[in-house]
Amino acid sequence: MTKQEFDQLQNELEMSGKTLKSFMVGKELPIHQYYYWKKKYNTRDDLNQTGRFIRIGSLEQTNAAIRLELV
Repeated sequence: MTKQEFDQLQNELEMSGKTLKSFMVGKELPIHQYYYWKKKYNTRDDLNQTGRFIRIGSLEQTNAAIRLELV
């Protein structure tokens, strides 16, 4: 299943108003297959996003330095 096909499936699911289980039964697809593709494409999307930063640190002001290591 391509990402476009999965996106279309997601849109159909949202528009149907059905539960995931009943929707997948209607499509004659096993639920575990849906979760497989969801994980695959969500993971890929997360890795492909560039220019996104997350704030790290402490809520309390401190003079401590933060050291990051990429392993």
